[in-house]
Amino acid sequence: MALEEVPFVVVAIVGALSGVVFIFLYNFACAPYRIERDAHELTKSRLRQIEADLPNYGTYEGDHEQLMLFVVNRIFPLIGGVRSMAEQIPDAPKIEDNQPLMEAIKSLAPLSSSPVEYIPLPKMIDAVNTIEANYALYVREIDRAMSNAKTNVYSLKDWEHWRSAHNAVEGEFEVIRKNSRLGALFRPTRKSRWGRLVGTANLTENCQLLQPEGTG
Repeated sequence: MALEEVPFVVVAIVGALSGVVFIFLYNFACAPYRIERDAHELTKSRLRQIEADLPNYGTYEGDHEQLMLFVVNRIFPLIGGVRSMAEQIPDAPKIEDNQPLMEAIKSLAPLSSSPVEYIPLPKMIDAVNTIEANYALYVREIDRAMSNAKTNVYSLKDWEHWRSAHNAVEGEFEVIRKNSRLGALFRPTRKSRWGRLVGTANLTENCQLLQPEGTG
């Protein structure tokens, strides 16, 4: 290398080193900001995912609230009561064997959470309508199992629980079936399919569970 070329080489090397040092210092200085930015983006992403996974806690108002409370305060105790009765009767069908009834009950399960989750009104109407249509059929199956059994021994307390829940559903549904804003449940000229009210005298000598008389 010629002596006169040395300064140019030195300048080039120094320039390159200066560029490397500048990039290093720049990255070093900006690193905390990038870390903070990436952490912020990650946090936002995780929050969006958490929000997407959260149940929908909508607001129940008016007719929607009326039907929701009917499900929580009336239908849930009724299903619990008839399930307890069936478990004590030999060869009685399980409520899980009635698929339409069970699917409708499961679709309303979010109402048993705390806080109560949101179910759209049309979906709730369909579920209640299905339960009403299949409940009496299921009770008839229980009644047949009791008729065929040699002995029927079960808790009078459970029978009273079912009777009370059944009568409460039948009584309160009278208001619901006359509400023109509740779609398929609006049947003011037809009796409900839950069945007639059951009195204490209906506990017969052979302990048969009185079946509700469905009207179709």
